[in-house]
Amino acid sequence: MKGLLSYLSFRGRTNRARYWLFVGAFWGIIIAWSMVLTAVRSIFGEGAMAVVVTGLLGLLSLPFLVALFVAIVANAARRLDDRDKSAWWLLLFVGIPGLLLTLAEAGRPSGSGDAGAFSGMLALLSLPFLLWGFVEIGCMPGTKGPNKYGEDPLARAPQEAFA
Repeated sequence: MKGLLSYLSFRGRTNRARYWLFVGAFWGIIIAWSMVLTAVRSIFGEGAMAVVVTGLLGLLSLPFLVALFVAIVANAARRLDDRDKSAWWLLLFVGIPGLLLTLAEAGRPSGSGDAGAFSGMLALLSLPFLLWGFVEIGCMPGTKGPNKYGEDPLARAPQEAFA
């Protein structure tokens, strides 16, 4: 249990391999859960019972999904710590693109025209932030040796010469 709770921690550093392993597991869980909900929906059909059952499953899974969300944010924060950057950088890499994409979706008209072009421009403005965050968090190596956030996750423990 302690190992699972460590994924909810914002302390320490995470290397790229562990980061991507967790991201893959995260998306695997999300896809598997979506498949379960789709299967339940297809079993019960389009009636009121399907809505009740999928709604109940959604409510029962809410604490788990909140914990999963906290874990993915903590994983990204620990990865930024490995890069010797504060977790506040997540506001730049996730917050600003999220705001821009929300505004773009809210401003998207049912027809076409100038409002549609403005929404598209807002969505495109989020792209540099998303790409920068992808490269910074997912691709760049961490700082070598200890930094202000902790020990290097790739550092090996010193071995005795005549052990």
